[in-house]
Amino acid sequence: MKRFMVLLMATFIIGGCSAQEVTSEKSEYKSVTSDDNKERNFKDVTSEEAIDMLTDPEINILDVRSPEGFSEGHIPNAESIPLKELEASYSTLDKTKTYLIVCKAGKTSETASTLLAENGFENIYNLTGGMDRWTGEVIN
Repeated sequence: MKRFMVLLMATFIIGGCSAQEVTSEKSEYKSVTSDDNKERNFKDVTSEEAIDMLTDPEINILDVRSPEGFSEGHIPNAESIPLKELEASYSTLDKTKTYLIVCKAGKTSETASTLLAENGFENIYNLTGGMDRWTGEVIN
């Protein structure tokens, strides 16, 4: 009986410690997620919202796909700056202008939007879904 009580106590102690560790891991994960969301200094826009934006001649469209992707079809007046060349272009881009960032599916443009925002660009819009979801005019 004494042996049973010792085993029972050991089980509760070990179980209690592991439950506490899992709880602390979950709270750390939540804080990382909330920090990431706070640092996001650009806005996602749908194809329809982007089409409305393009009525403003001051909007600059940056297509961050490869040159091959760009040549397959792009938004009129878009400038091709592949993601791997974006950092080298910071000095030639005006940080106060408004930019619509475009790629094929929306992930590369999200990365580019993050980089631009982190480097002081003020008005960044990411086309969600990229050219795959674009419903406006396309130039081949």
